Amino acid sequence: MEQIFKYKDNQITFKKGDSLMVNATEMARPFGKNPAKFLDNPTRTMMLLKLCQCNARNIHNMSDIDMPISLNKLSNVYPESIKVVKGNYSSGLKQGTWLHEDIALD
Repeated sequence: MEQIFKYKDNQITFKKGDSLMVNATEMARPFGKNPAKFLDNPTRTMMLLKLCQCNARNIHNMSDIDMPISLNKLSNVYPESIKVVKGNYSSGLKQGTWLHEDIALD
């Protein structure tokens, strides 16, 4: 189920499935930010990794992630926490970076 909220005249899409996912691209837009820039700060990167590990269905080692870390790479290792959707709507999600609610709202 998809639900859209407005913040400063910008739509932010939330999608409920196995968990609640938030379109971080839409969420960052009113602030002139890009979700990928979140990883520019090493402290935020480590926080993101820890949150992903908490939500993970499978245990992963840091060696599972090629350096440098990107949201796209993390989405391959932690699909329950991060989804990067490019181009089409075939996955059921709009284009953008989608984050698990625990990560998006932190």
